[in-house]
Amino acid sequence: EGTWDRLGRHTYRKVPSLGRHSGPDYEFSVSPLEDRPLRIGVLSDWPTGAPQSLHVLHELKKQAPDIVIHLGDTYYSGTRAEQEAFLHDPIKAVLGEAIPVYLVPGNHDYYGGGGEGFYHVLDEFGVQPASYFTLRGAGVQIVAVDTGLLNNQDYSPTMMPFLPDDQIDWALHQIEVGRQAGLKTIFMSHHQFFSRAESVGVANNAFGEALTGPDRIPGPLNVYQTSEYSIGSTELAGGLSNDQPPAANTRLLNQFPPDVREYVSAFYWGHEHSTSIFDRYVNITRGRCIGNSGIAFTTDVDQYAVNGETVSAPFGGPPPLLPKEKGGCARDGCRTGQGNTFWNLGFVTLDIDAGAQPKILAKHWEVQQDQSYDLDALGSVYLNARVYFEEEY
Repeated sequence: EGTWDRLGRHTYRKVPSLGRHSGPDYEFSVSPLEDRPLRIGVLSDWPTGAPQSLHVLHELKKQAPDIVIHLGDTYYSGTRAEQEAFLHDPIKAVLGEAIPVYLVPGNHDYYGGGGEGFYHVLDEFGVQPASYFTLRGAGVQIVAVDTGLLNNQDYSPTMMPFLPDDQIDWALHQIEVGRQAGLKTIFMSHHQFFSRAESVGVANNAFGEALTGPDRIPGPLNVYQTSEYSIGSTELAGGLSNDQPPAANTRLLNQFPPDVREYVSAFYWGHEHSTSIFDRYVNITRGRCIGNSGIAFTTDVDQYAVNGETVSAPFGGPPPLLPKEKGGCARDGCRTGQGNTFWNLGFVTLDIDAGAQPKILAKHWEVQQDQSYDLDALGSVYLNARVYFEEEY
């Protein structure tokens, strides 16, 4: 069902050209935000088909979002059947037909069929033409990108995800439009710009680069192009050799220069099945990992522990959690809580007020799940969502 074509290529929709002498169509996959107060619900790594995922969706519905955004990964392989059963159908059943749902893919969305299933439900939701999008309104814009395309091969060591040439050009243009217009810009992706707990991959891998060859065939069969592979690991931020895995994704840092990262108001990503509220790091003021909408670590795992195998010294040390006193949080490091077996699940709501002085109120919600091990009452108990961190910017 939806296998790759015989050349082994992925599904991807490039930014179209307006003509040889006109350049890219920068209005492609750009949609307006209504000029009124809006609430946007954000999920990531959510579609699992498990009861806890459905409960999280019902809790998000209680917050009455005007728009929902999912930041990628339909489990396990993103086949058409999984995309329908775990992503599209539950959202339509719970949220109805009126709420627009925007998507970006993660690595799992490209595992089965090279992304065909993802694009099938993308078209069924019917609000965006590509795997990346911009929502732009009076005072605020959201720029969301597809990092899954270049991070979906199962080999080790995995390579850092980044954007193909057409998409990075498109994304930087959208960000610059926002800067010139004085908009607050929110950036969203599946993959992280940095990680405290996980490896973000390596810059170069000859085998991994070779696997992208079918996608990069020149001419009419081309899926995408990238100039990133011509840049070696030591030429990227930190100057690390390829056997020194960095704590930050140096390819994304290369594609999004420091001044761009400084300008963006907040970055939201998933991929890790946890949530972290980071203090300032690599010129990113607000880095927010929100990948805990459907899968949670067991409580015997410290999801905030620093990965001792990644190299963070060139970036000032490991990514710091936002201090309790700075974030006004109930827990040290603005951590989420735990049930009796699992760390809490969660989602985010963004309340956008696009007035004369636009502002965003971000609320991070947690959903506790407790397990019953009584032989007469085996099962799970899911509690109501509650806010554990909020901020205005």
